[in-house]
Amino acid sequence: AQMNNYIQEAIDKNGYGTGAGVAAAGQALTYGLYQMGYRLPYVLGGKHYVGIPFENNGEPDGLDCSGFVTWAIVNGCNSNFSYHTSGAFYNLTSNTTTIEKAKPGDIMVANGHVRLVIYSNGSNVIVAEEGSTKSGLHFASYNSYYDTLGRKYKILDMSSWYSKNCKG
Repeated sequence: AQMNNYIQEAIDKNGYGTGAGVAAAGQALTYGLYQMGYRLPYVLGGKHYVGIPFENNGEPDGLDCSGFVTWAIVNGCNSNFSYHTSGAFYNLTSNTTTIEKAKPGDIMVANGHVRLVIYSNGSNVIVAEEGSTKSGLHFASYNSYYDTLGRKYKILDMSSWYSKNCKG
């Protein structure tokens, strides 16, 4: 209950039903679990839609990258957004933007991986992402459209999608 309240307060403070609210959901889950001493592992096919992704025994269950971004969208904007794979995010009809213009709640996506933009300072972006089995859910900073595997990312400007689909 304490973790759910922490996430809800972060969303409300940043604007429920907005990109900032979606980013706050992702940031609060990532940081909140870290503060509690949990590491949310990467689990291929792991997906949860509402609430904290915990199993009955209280241990973190796990998400994959697209399950995490879907979770943040559903919880941060009260939409009926269904689970998307990274490929479905890649094909999502949305305007693209640049690293310099990225905003909280935008999505950084490549064929095979998706990240949630938390913050941009104009030259790099801070994202929350569910990474490999070693890193799990974590924050990372990027100043390039390419990752170490050579995948090229595009950044989706989600502003109009949130304004049309979120229930604030």
